[in-house]
Amino acid sequence: ATIIRYCVGLMAKRFIAGESIGSCQKSLRGLLDSNRDATLDQLGELVVSVKEAQEYEDKVIEIIEGFSQHVIAGSRNKAGINQAHVSIKVSALSNDFRPYAFEETYRKVAPRLKRILLKAKENQVFLNVDAEHYHYRDIVLAIYSKVLLDTQILHDYKDTGIVVQAYLRDGHEHFQKVLELAKKRGHCMPIRLVKGAYWDVETVEANAHNFDAPEFLNKEET
Repeated sequence: ATIIRYCVGLMAKRFIAGESIGSCQKSLRGLLDSNRDATLDQLGELVVSVKEAQEYEDKVIEIIEGFSQHVIAGSRNKAGINQAHVSIKVSALSNDFRPYAFEETYRKVAPRLKRILLKAKENQVFLNVDAEHYHYRDIVLAIYSKVLLDTQILHDYKDTGIVVQAYLRDGHEHFQKVLELAKKRGHCMPIRLVKGAYWDVETVEANAHNFDAPEFLNKEET
């Protein structure tokens, strides 16, 4: 039990920077000192109530506002990307996130996403929209795009981007939509290419339900 507890703790420290933004100095400093940058996200993105969705939003904003404890506001790496970098799951902003009901889902999610984006802009933090399950991907991009395009005060906010899941067979088509958004906004949009994420669970689900998985089945194809 002692050995297992130690190994679990060791593994957790590779992915969990700390219990709060104030307690992750050691983890972040170790990455920055080795010329690596990191994105921080808030764990617990599965929300089942309005209260939990609000808590997720509050905790993300807490990370955004607290990043200046560890990274000088506005500092950038050699690629020109902001070193204060936060990732969010858009689906965690509502307990009733329904891909087949855009207007209703947008009505619930957009105000929270807008507040997070405005707070990131105010604190000079990069806001990255993280990978989601395949059936959430398109509506997440649609909500994100509409908030950015319809919010006047965000039109000059350059420090935001979205994940492109390179392990999906239609990843290139999705990338074209991201490119179209960048052109409409008139900004260079940094993206993060994801090579794995939901590959395992979605291929297993596809096999269980006897339908074709949306992923490349050989990871080398990614």
